[in-house]
Amino acid sequence: MEGRYEDSSPLIKIGEAASQFARSFISRGGTQMENNELDAEHLLQHFQGVEDVRNVAQMMANERLKHFNKMSNRDALEEIAQLIWFDIVNEIPMKYTVGNCDELAHLALNYVLDKTDLKAEVFRVYGGSHETNGHVFLVIGRKIPSDMSDPLTWGDDAVICDPWANKVYPAATYKENLKNYYFDKVAYKNGLEDLTDEHHVTLKGYILDTDFLRKAKDTALKEFKTFFNNEIEPIFKSLSTYRDGLAAELKTLKSFQGNEQKIIIISNKIAELNEVINDITYKKNKINQETKDYKLVQGSILTVIPEIGRNAITKMHFQPAELQILIGKASTQEQVSRFFSPPKDTQTALEEMTNKVNQEIKKW
Repeated sequence: MEGRYEDSSPLIKIGEAASQFARSFISRGGTQMENNELDAEHLLQHFQGVEDVRNVAQMMANERLKHFNKMSNRDALEEIAQLIWFDIVNEIPMKYTVGNCDELAHLALNYVLDKTDLKAEVFRVYGGSHETNGHVFLVIGRKIPSDMSDPLTWGDDAVICDPWANKVYPAATYKENLKNYYFDKVAYKNGLEDLTDEHHVTLKGYILDTDFLRKAKDTALKEFKTFFNNEIEPIFKSLSTYRDGLAAELKTLKSFQGNEQKIIIISNKIAELNEVINDITYKKNKINQETKDYKLVQGSILTVIPEIGRNAITKMHFQPAELQILIGKASTQEQVSRFFSPPKDTQTALEEMTNKVNQEIKKW
C-alpha cells in the first residue's frame, strides 16, 4: 500500500484493512489517475459507468423505501432512509465493481462499522482551483470535540483512510498526503492539487458516520419489527375470521345427516388454514423474539409478507369442484330444518364470510 507507515498503530492497521476491503471490490472508475492514459471517448465511458451505478443505487433505494412509507414514526423513517441508502451504496458498487472515491470511502466505512466499535466518519473536500473538483475519504478515531475542518485538532490517534489514493496515514500528516481531485476540462485529464488556502479548500464531515449508523441500525430493528407486526396482523385476522366462519358452518352441517362431502371439504380447508395461521405465528415469534439483525427483518417485510399474503389468498379459495358441492342442494333434513330455523344455507354463509374477509384483505 502506498504511504504505508512502518510503526503502524492499531488504527493505521484497521485503516489499511478497511482500504484493502474497499479496493478489493472496486476495479474501475472515472476519476482514477491511470485513466489519463485513455482517450476522451473511453474516459467518458468510465465516468458514465460510475454515473449509471449511482443512478441504479438511487432508484433501488427509492424503491426499497416505498415499502416503508406507511411507517408511523416519521423521525425513525428519516434515519432508516439514510441507512437504506448506505446499504445500497455499498451493495451496488460491490455488484458492478465500479466506483470513485465516494464509493470507496463508504465501503471502508462499512468495514469499520462491521468489524470494530471505533468511530469513523466520511469526509469530503470542498472547493479547489477547478470547476469540477472534490474528494471523499474516511477518518477513523477523530477526537471529540475537535474542529472538523482542521485535521491538526483531531488528535494523535486519528487516521485518514483514503482507499481511492491507496493511502492510510496519521491525520496530522494530511498536508503532505491528502490531495484534492479535480478534472481539467481543457486537457480532459484527471488531476490532483494540494490543500492550500489559495485554492479555498475546506473539509467537512458527512452525516453518515459509525455513531449515526449504529443508532440507525437499532432504530431500524425496532421499527421494522413493529412494521412487520402491523403488516402481518390484517392477514392473520383475515385467515382467522375465515377459519372461524368455516368452523361455525361446519358445526351447523354436522347437525344434519347427508352432508358428509361438505363436512370433508370444509374440514380439509380449516386444516389448510390452520397450517398457514400456525406458520404466520411461528414466523412472527421468530422475528420478534430471535432476530437481532435489522436486515433479516427488512428482508421478511420485503419477501415473507408478500409470500404469506399470496399463500393466504390461495388457501382461502375452494376448488371449483368443491364449490359445486358446497353450494349444491342441501340434504332433505337440512332443507326442512333451515326452513324453520335461522341458520343460513352454506352458499349464503360462504358469501358473507368472503365479503367480510375481503374487507380485511383491503387493509393488506
